[in-house]
Amino acid sequence: MLDTKRLPRQKRLTPQESLVTQHQGNRQIIRLTSRRVNSRSPTPPKRSNYGGWRLSLFVPIAAIIVVAGAGISALWLLQRLPWQNCQNLAPMASDSERFYCAQLAAQSGREDDLIAAIALVESWDSDRPLYWEVQKFLDGWSDQFWQQAEEQIHLGNLSEALRLASLVSPRSSYHARARSAIAAWEEEWAKGEELTHEFDLALKSGNWQQSLAIARRFSTFESKYWREERADALMLRLARGEKIGGIVNEEEEFLIPPFSLNSPTVFPSQ
Repeated sequence: MLDTKRLPRQKRLTPQESLVTQHQGNRQIIRLTSRRVNSRSPTPPKRSNYGGWRLSLFVPIAAIIVVAGAGISALWLLQRLPWQNCQNLAPMASDSERFYCAQLAAQSGREDDLIAAIALVESWDSDRPLYWEVQKFLDGWSDQFWQQAEEQIHLGNLSEALRLASLVSPRSSYHARARSAIAAWEEEWAKGEELTHEFDLALKSGNWQQSLAIARRFSTFESKYWREERADALMLRLARGEKIGGIVNEEEEFLIPPFSLNSPTVFPSQ
């Protein structure tokens, strides 16, 4: 019996080895051959730069698409806005359309346009979605009328100041201030006219001390017109010895010492 344990173990071939069989006459020759293997590691394939230039091309194209899309969207919105309908706004127009038309009108800053802008939105109640946003603009538009009214009262244009103050919206935060100012202006104006009349009478009668005391009272007025312009005019009349109806006679001479509204003046005894 063949003892297989003593037989040499068959060597396992590696992937680089192979058996070659040859026949020489009646003999069969088996040879073990090995293939030469290149020990150098295979060169990795060269990476293509295709992805890089494709990415660099994608970025500007994407930016162009975004800008074009925004422009188209803006154009679409502008076409939907009531550019022409603001002159004949439909009664059922939405709040956003009314608010837009009010802003568009007020941009000119003209009085009629500001009045129209206020009229479009001042009746809104606080339950409107755009109420608080509208209030900011309503205050701004009313403030323009208030500033103009103050300017006119300091210039001495009472009627114009009252008219402009009355244009302040009742729904704005300037309304209470405007109402109070209108009453104060009218009261101060009446007082100024009354003092001017008293000054004329004192000056006509030659009562210089009383005339000076009346002129000094204008320094307490709020209006710059009365406090400076009208007071200076009265003081100038007093200095010249002017009477109602004309200049005093040339033969009359008055020695009027220097004076001011803030310091007392002592006149020589008559």
